Amino acid sequence: MHSTEKFQQQTSEALHNAMAPCPTQVLQQTDNGQSRRFNVYRNNRAVSLMENLQACYPAMHRLVGDEFFSAAARHYINEHPPASPVMAEYGESFGEFTAQLPGSAAIPYIADVARLEWACLQVYHQSNTAPISIQALTSVAPENLTEVKLHTHPTMVLIDSRWPVGSIWLSTVKQLPTPVDFDLNNGEQVLLLRPHFDVTVNVIDQSAALFIEALRQGQSLEYAAGCALKENQSFDPGTQMQAFFSMGAFCGFTE
Repeated sequence: MHSTEKFQQQTSEALHNAMAPCPTQVLQQTDNGQSRRFNVYRNNRAVSLMENLQACYPAMHRLVGDEFFSAAARHYINEHPPASPVMAEYGESFGEFTAQLPGSAAIPYIADVARLEWACLQVYHQSNTAPISIQALTSVAPENLTEVKLHTHPTMVLIDSRWPVGSIWLSTVKQLPTPVDFDLNNGEQVLLLRPHFDVTVNVIDQSAALFIEALRQGQSLEYAAGCALKENQSFDPGTQMQAFFSMGAFCGFTE
């Protein structure tokens, strides 16, 4: 192996593993053969990755606390080093990893909260697409409205959880003046969108989730409404459409 390649390999291994020996060339250039200076780079790498995880998972950080989060992050960094130089791509499995650690059983919903936060990050980095308003449908003849196929916004992500993750996230991250009331025995459907600059987290019920999912699959308004009405006979398609339009959930339509 070429000396440069060997040095790069040794350096990479030493940065990823605190127990690995310091690269030979580094030791040869120190007065006393110590690796204290190299340990600065090891520490900087760990700190930067931990800060990246904290930025990705603010609700998770607050729920488990500084000490537990830092310990979990260090374990994760050692066992799952970055595979890409893009920091926005690092940490997808951190929630599932943390949920398997001793002590996390007291917060059984932590993995789903992390799943929501990672989805928020992905939605944030999607390309910009302007939403349409409900007034756009005024061009459609009333007798044809039921056959319209609405194009859902490309940033849309629908999360189905057995836990009230949307309410937990809102009460933890947003720190609303009035605490969000949630029951851990009830799951939630959460709709994520970025119609403009910020990601929105919207808790919706099961019938609304069936309605929007059918539209996302390219079905007509009539078909989507039928799916929702099977779940909830009191479902009001008109009211729900207005709510979704106000969220910026659509970017076009086909008659």
